[in-house]
Amino acid sequence: MHGMEIFSTDLRPLFLVWSLCQAAQACVLLHVWKIHSNFPPAREWGAGALLSALGLALLGLRAWVPPWCCAVAANGLLLGGMMVFNFGIVRATGSNPPWRRGAALCALALGLLVWFTLVQDDYPVRVVVLSLVAVAFDLLVIHACLTSRETSLTSTLRLIAAVHVLLAASVCWRAVAGALAGADAVSMPTVSQAQFVVASIMACVVLTTLLVLLTSQLLQKEVNALARQDPLTKAANRMALDEIVRVEWPRGTRHHTPVSCLLLDVDHFKRFNDEHGHLAGDAMLRAVSDAARTQLRTEDVWARYGGEEFVALLPQTDIRQACAIAQRLRQAVAKAAIKGENGSLGVTVSIGAAECNPATQSWQQLVGLADQALYLAKRRGRDRVEVAIGETQAPPDLYPDVARYVRLEWDSTLECGDPALDAQHREIFASANKLLSAVAVECPEGECRALIGKLMEQIRRHFSYEETVLRAAGYPLVEEHARSHEVLVHQATELAERFERRELSTGQLFTFLLDEVVSRHMLASDHEYFGYLGRETRQ
Repeated sequence: MHGMEIFSTDLRPLFLVWSLCQAAQACVLLHVWKIHSNFPPAREWGAGALLSALGLALLGLRAWVPPWCCAVAANGLLLGGMMVFNFGIVRATGSNPPWRRGAALCALALGLLVWFTLVQDDYPVRVVVLSLVAVAFDLLVIHACLTSRETSLTSTLRLIAAVHVLLAASVCWRAVAGALAGADAVSMPTVSQAQFVVASIMACVVLTTLLVLLTSQLLQKEVNALARQDPLTKAANRMALDEIVRVEWPRGTRHHTPVSCLLLDVDHFKRFNDEHGHLAGDAMLRAVSDAARTQLRTEDVWARYGGEEFVALLPQTDIRQACAIAQRLRQAVAKAAIKGENGSLGVTVSIGAAECNPATQSWQQLVGLADQALYLAKRRGRDRVEVAIGETQAPPDLYPDVARYVRLEWDSTLECGDPALDAQHREIFASANKLLSAVAVECPEGECRALIGKLMEQIRRHFSYEETVLRAAGYPLVEEHARSHEVLVHQATELAERFERRELSTGQLFTFLLDEVVSRHMLASDHEYFGYLGRETRQ
């Protein structure tokens, strides 16, 4: 608020009323700060109003205090009060107040006031100095309010800006009239003086109301943001994600644009937690989220999907673009690290990517496709990106031509050390070779179906027995190995059902069984437990 040392002694009662209004404003705004102590602008509003009230009180008592008190103490309080109060509004708009430049301006103005009061008495100069400072602070508030990015506060900020426009206009009128009147204005009331004091009192009341409203809106926005944000990683939560999907999905339907999804899971996160503690685990999740967000675009949505899983919704993005984003994201996370007791700690992530057309598919279907791809990425060694296979997409590199397989050959390097397990492995190899031959020569569908059923039954029986052997041998990763069995069986069953419904070719189902179950699991993952069954692992 504004206050000036320049006024007629006949206006002292009105000036004291203004001082009381400032004091009341200070009480209200300091009470707001007491209730919301984590909201700094309320503290600055209250402190600024209190400084102004004290300065105005001294000016109202100018008949009983020495002139230097008005020139130095009173005007110093008024200048400081204006700065702190207006800078609090600037902070509330989301901008950073220029505290150093503001303090320098106030110090310069106070020095000029002292000089032109005690050394060289010049009333017009004092009027101009005070007016320039007041208008400068008003213009700063107006600019901050009108350029704020807080779109939800636009109407309130515009009203605050309007009040400061009127205050600046009142100050300018007061300055021009005071400068023209000269020293006579000190002993003789004028219209400009009266309008200035009355306008300031009215602005005090209106601004108090608007600032309390602004506080309420800002705190409500903060509450809404917290309700939509995961508190640990600062990513959107499931509720916020669902709200965004309800907006983005119809847009994709209207414009027939593709939408892609990335589903990300931190590799071996449970082991990381067990080895380094939950605090390190929380820090790592924050690091993963921060690194991922640096690779996403403004229009992309990043959300925590649960536990160590995150999801990225990529509007107007096809699968090739999504894979490029996913690779950059994976690499950024691999470079992220946190400080541990024994040095830097890092993790990797597996990512499943999927694309669908919102006009024909749902968000749930898209996430389901990405989830399938994520399982595939984990089964293929983690720290990688895999693409989902949906009804509308079948990337050629995911289902290679069956002809690339010639024959699975068993040799001694594949023996694990347990005779029964080795016998089951050889049995599965033999059944896979029979199915390979049947597919290659295009045997009747019924014969292929029987061979597929036999192979899947052998795989289920083998998985069950293998888990029993590993538990008895004390293999520490047996539960993780069992979960991989569960995933493979689940995927194989789903593909078999699609095969039965003629949605999947024999070659596609066979390729999955050969790629995932035989090549990647039996020929790769199984070698991790060889050392526990009396056989050295491959180097």
